[in-house]
Amino acid sequence: MKKTKKPIARILLLVLVVVGCSLLYMKFFKTNKGLLVSTWENVYNENNINLFYMEENALDSSTNLKALNETYNIQEIVSKVVDEKEKVLKTTEILNDIIEYDDVADSISLNGNGILKEKGTNKKVSGRDMAYIERDVLLASGFISRIGEFRQEDPQFENIPSYYVVEYWSPEYKKWIMIDFRDEGYFEKENNPLSATEVIDEKIKDIIYIGNDTQNNFRKKLNKYLSSYTIAIDNTLPMENSNSYITYIKDTEDIHLKKDSEFIKPTIFTTSKSLFEMNPTDKATGKDTKAYLILMKKPVQETTVISYVVAGFKDGAVIDKAYLRVNGESFEKFEKYKDIEIKEGTNDIELSLDGVNVISKIVIENNK
Repeated sequence: MKKTKKPIARILLLVLVVVGCSLLYMKFFKTNKGLLVSTWENVYNENNINLFYMEENALDSSTNLKALNETYNIQEIVSKVVDEKEKVLKTTEILNDIIEYDDVADSISLNGNGILKEKGTNKKVSGRDMAYIERDVLLASGFISRIGEFRQEDPQFENIPSYYVVEYWSPEYKKWIMIDFRDEGYFEKENNPLSATEVIDEKIKDIIYIGNDTQNNFRKKLNKYLSSYTIAIDNTLPMENSNSYITYIKDTEDIHLKKDSEFIKPTIFTTSKSLFEMNPTDKATGKDTKAYLILMKKPVQETTVISYVVAGFKDGAVIDKAYLRVNGESFEKFEKYKDIEIKEGTNDIELSLDGVNVISKIVIENNK
């Protein structure tokens, strides 16, 4: 018996070494390849951006919401429930009766009625599409709501980098509450339902999940996506006010410009929860202390070229005139927007209002 233990022990040791080396290689690959942010002296922790929402009576002003409501009798079904949380959970029941989640491509449409028309008899939709439909079911039920996106730690190296949820503004609790529409559940702590940013800030083992899945299974599933949380600045159906987003992070290491093979939309990163906690009827009245950079990926035909449209913003609006310096060259004055190319290697991008003093800086590593 003793002679057989040594080979087994050696095999187990060899397996552990191989696994360990593989993990180290993957960690090195993930942290040294791709489009990476090495410096982000551009974190927005002020509170002067207006967020846009559909109103509680949105059903009266939106033909898409009216069509959705008439097709599925949403308002009639939900009105039979008295308790607020039960009303919201009823909307997730309606959603899961209409369609089902699958790992399929996103639709072109950006509203629930449009997505369902696009799908026709096909009931399977992506997580993003499901979020749009649930948001609109909530709107049809009289709740102000928005779509939220959790992302994994290294989203550009993941096939499924995002997990979508919705939040609704609770008249009862006077706060945003996160709903998992796929599992028809929510988190709470000390009988207080939690928002998405609160879920990120809490240790997931210390908060209670109430839904169809077991607590342990759901916590394990969601936990790997709690690196950041993104919402749109414009949460209306027309989305005519802004094409930009806000992402809550705990650290600048959680800033990424890609998820899987997709470049993210123009995004403002913040470590403050204030914008996420604002009452949807509140409006910004203050002034920012400085200006910030915002990037939008420019669509180009050449797949090897990464081009961005760069702008400076302050007080929730694009600056009319500013200066940009790329890779240590001279500051160049521009009006509203400037195109830049992200070359292979290190790319330094600096913003100035006077052409002398740098007020915001980011460094992007483009490592193939």
